[in-house]
Amino acid sequence: MTLAFLKRKKFWKRFVLFAFIAPVILFLTVLLIVYANQDAIVRELIETANKDFKGAIRIKGSHVAPFANFPYISIDIEGLEIFEGDDFNSKKRIVHIKDTYIGFDLTGLLTGKYDVKSIRLTDGDIRLVRHLDGSFNIAKAFETDLPPEKVKEEFHLDLKSIKLDKIDLSKYNESNGMMVDAYITKTTTSFKTTNKHLSIGLDSKFELSLIQNGDTTFINRKH
Repeated sequence: MTLAFLKRKKFWKRFVLFAFIAPVILFLTVLLIVYANQDAIVRELIETANKDFKGAIRIKGSHVAPFANFPYISIDIEGLEIFEGDDFNSKKRIVHIKDTYIGFDLTGLLTGKYDVKSIRLTDGDIRLVRHLDGSFNIAKAFETDLPPEKVKEEFHLDLKSIKLDKIDLSKYNESNGMMVDAYITKTTTSFKTTNKHLSIGLDSKFELSLIQNGDTTFINRKH
């Protein structure tokens, strides 16, 4: 066995070892960054939202969930609630989600950019109401005096996907008593921007109920 062969063999062993260890070190480094900044990131998001919008937002807590929204590194916001008014009146609650995963890009975190790439909502309900004046409770909650570009900048939004898992979504019309209720088993909405055009992809599975004056119509397993 020649010396040159042994050197080549040693080189490839080192190369394979480096190729395995480098991604692990990179991943652990990003995790440390997220763990170190988790509280500050969540606090900034909630404080900014409550300052900029007319509605009120509160949470129970948060923790790092590295694999919940792979390939993004996520922070799990626990017990997210959104209210139509500026107080926490349960009758005005629009959104109640057990786990909201906010996903960040690996390379972005390494360069100090905390742009939100993905949002995943799991286990909860969203109650939309169309009031007698034609306004929606969700629109009133997110009313703001800021331009859309400023809102996007403040919340560091660069969304590539939104996912819903086990979400009960309803819409009630106060003028005619019509209730539409959809239990969303799984929905993925993807966004792609090319040549200044926005493409949106939707893959969904849900059960839909239409209710008016006691009459119920079911549309099941829609995709």
